[in-house]
Amino acid sequence: LRDQALEEAAKLGQKMPDDASYLYGIPYNLKDLFITKDIRTTAGSKILYNYVPAYDGYVSKNLKKSGAILVGKTSCDEFGMGSTNENSAYGAVTNPLNPEFVPGGSSGATAVSIAEGSSFFGMGTDTGGSSRLPANFCGIVGFKPTYGRVSRFGQIAYASSLDQASPMARTSLDLSLIH
Repeated sequence: LRDQALEEAAKLGQKMPDDASYLYGIPYNLKDLFITKDIRTTAGSKILYNYVPAYDGYVSKNLKKSGAILVGKTSCDEFGMGSTNENSAYGAVTNPLNPEFVPGGSSGATAVSIAEGSSFFGMGTDTGGSSRLPANFCGIVGFKPTYGRVSRFGQIAYASSLDQASPMARTSLDLSLIH
């Protein structure tokens, strides 16, 4: 993914289009519940260890179209079922402000990536606080849009009628640029 991100950044750096979005060239991460074409998607589970989607889901497709640069897929509690980010098949995630604490929610690794500066913003998912709590625990801002505002196509579900793609960023102003 690193080489792909560098290649995409070099390509985008050639010439910025007149109609470029606010996200053009901005590094972001995706919780590993969003399917991404040709990039392994595991949902924090060994069951999906070799799953490489043949298409992009709604969120990843639209972020790619905006010119934002995917720099990483972030860990999550297996299939988004958890509230501490300790239940991934690939290991626990710790809070960047205090490693003895959890980052919270199944989107905790997304919040950690933003808090530590490895991405400008990220997309988590929120069912019952899975993005808003990690944002709070890690000192950033998270937002759960109204259900149905963002298509769930290509988002591995925990509770279909409650899950919502949820952006996270360092500040409210940064968050307002993601639309």
